[in-house]
Amino acid sequence: MRPLLLTCVPSYAHARRELIATSTEGQEDSNVKKKDIVGRELELFRTIKVSIRAALAAAQSLHAGSRVVDVSFDGTLGTPVYRVKTYRGNQVWDDAIDANSGAIVGGTIISLVTDLTREDQTNLIALNDVRHEIADGIVVAERNAQGRAISGGLMNEDGKLNFVIVVVAGNDLKQFILEPPHAASRDSRLRSRR
Repeated sequence: MRPLLLTCVPSYAHARRELIATSTEGQEDSNVKKKDIVGRELELFRTIKVSIRAALAAAQSLHAGSRVVDVSFDGTLGTPVYRVKTYRGNQVWDDAIDANSGAIVGGTIISLVTDLTREDQTNLIALNDVRHEIADGIVVAERNAQGRAISGGLMNEDGKLNFVIVVVAGNDLKQFILEPPHAASRDSRLRSRR
């Protein structure tokens, strides 16, 4: 089984961009169907009870010391869930959290970091030098958009690690690309302790 990618732009940002970018005469029916699917997902998202931050906390509690690397809402199954990927050491865990109860749904999918793409591995290495978490980016994005985050993940832009957060605000999807401050280098931390 091929491991899931960690560097993808969150699905809703991609879906919305795709709807806008591909609207040509030959694809109108396809675009209408995609727009309907996204619309149904967003309507379902507006009815859920569990926040994305609560889902992150639930997933992290399953894997002590792990860090969130990706989260997205998925309403395509019978039960709406958040798909949360966490990382520690050489493993990435993929868990589903019920978006109405906060309970864990199904089993955990485990991937080894060595099985990921080079870009995904690079992002995980870069995350080790960042002191902030995706949850911090979610707080900033939700506050600025005055809405609720529906997804978040890692992205490398111009050689720098960024958090990409998508927020539902009214009838709009707003994408935030946030560059987290990097932790001080090991040498500078040692110098500051002396």
